[in-house]
Amino acid sequence: MVAKQKDKGIFLGVELPEEERREVLENLFVFGKENQRPFLNRMAVLLFLSTVIATCGLLANSAAVVIGAMLIAPMMRPVMSAAGAIVMGWRDRLIAALLLVTAMAIAAVAIAVGIGQFAPDMVHIPEQVMYRTEPTYFDLIIALAAGAGGAYTMTRKESSAIPGVAMAVSLLPPLASCGILLVFTENDLALRAFILFVTNFFAMTLASTVVFLISGVSPAHQRRKSAKFTASLVFIFLLLVAGISIPLYYYSTTVWFDDTYEAARSEILQKWLQDNDQRLLDFEIDETNKTLFLSLSGPKPPIWLEDLHTDLQRKVQEEGLEGDFKIKSNWTRSVQISWPPPAKGEVQADQIIKAAEAKMALLRGVTWDWQRTQYIGEVWSGSDIIGDYTLDFAKDDKLRIKISCQHVDSSYRVSQGSLELEAIPAECEDNSLDAMFMNDLNKVVDYQVFHDSLVLELGSGNGIMFFAPMTQSQD
Repeated sequence: MVAKQKDKGIFLGVELPEEERREVLENLFVFGKENQRPFLNRMAVLLFLSTVIATCGLLANSAAVVIGAMLIAPMMRPVMSAAGAIVMGWRDRLIAALLLVTAMAIAAVAIAVGIGQFAPDMVHIPEQVMYRTEPTYFDLIIALAAGAGGAYTMTRKESSAIPGVAMAVSLLPPLASCGILLVFTENDLALRAFILFVTNFFAMTLASTVVFLISGVSPAHQRRKSAKFTASLVFIFLLLVAGISIPLYYYSTTVWFDDTYEAARSEILQKWLQDNDQRLLDFEIDETNKTLFLSLSGPKPPIWLEDLHTDLQRKVQEEGLEGDFKIKSNWTRSVQISWPPPAKGEVQADQIIKAAEAKMALLRGVTWDWQRTQYIGEVWSGSDIIGDYTLDFAKDDKLRIKISCQHVDSSYRVSQGSLELEAIPAECEDNSLDAMFMNDLNKVVDYQVFHDSLVLELGSGNGIMFFAPMTQSQD
């Protein structure tokens, strides 16, 4: 009775019948040298085709295509072979399985890089690619469950479920994502995708090994013979899984700027674009300097970047994340043109005049206090004293300008929607800010009044002057 008990499975007291064991091993390994080359050829063909499909699906941001690639990807076989070799105590076959996985991983990344070279330039990294750059503890748990599920189906003649397991945790899409990101020169993100692959491989191998042990895939005499080998390899993979948990913790708790931005972009940025009548032409993320570059187009300058930054920062804090960042933008004035033009009778001159008068009326009746001027690049100027630099627009086209030392009477004219100021040079002792302020007023070509603020646009793209209402004035 004791001897029979030793022949039982090591955990559950069960052992696979000889016929079933032979079938499992034949599914795991290639026996006979004459069968190795055809096997490797099939694996190479399937790997190439599945990588091509996966890479194209990722670039096209198509989840369905990526799933299709996962169904034909051949990488589950060597993972299960590695687990079976550990259980059986076959050192050479374990090394062969590990070498095969390594070769397939390198080949998959290389194929993805090659395909990515011919991909059109993209503004956004596809979401399907970004999904593979955020490994967390959940990925580790899923990989363990998938490896256990794959091994269990093989021992229970339920191989039809293996494609489902392959879809649950796939080794191929992270490798294809790694190759695509290398083409994008996103090396940090590529590393994260590769870590996801490593996480899946180690966890699936460990879980498969445990299930094969529990199921009694290895006969009793083989278990006794290879006990030390199997135990040491299980311990090594336990250490590897524990080791991979460190970067998983790092990536789970460390906020990357692109993640911070992407978390809030769709909701907050789109609302900001709509409120400010702007169209997003392009954006770029500088992770090193934590800067978001926006290329915008609209009928008026995007002066309210502060609001966008504040909203994004608040969203980040609500998510419990960290991530101070800057926003920079370039803006191109857009003019909406339609075709065909309206009939002559449909264009009413009085409507145009009324619209111009309504816009002009926004200038009047308010004392506009100069806040700051944004010049080309990151050069700013401004006054810290409220009321030192102001503008008052009167109904009779008179303009009163206040600088630090005196008041200057001038005039203004609105022609075809453009604003012209006739500023009178003024000088104050030891105050170059006065001269700069007056010089900028002479460059004004247009104005906008919105969000209770006045914006004066300087000609030739030299900059923008910002004013805030201070007091109500009397004409």
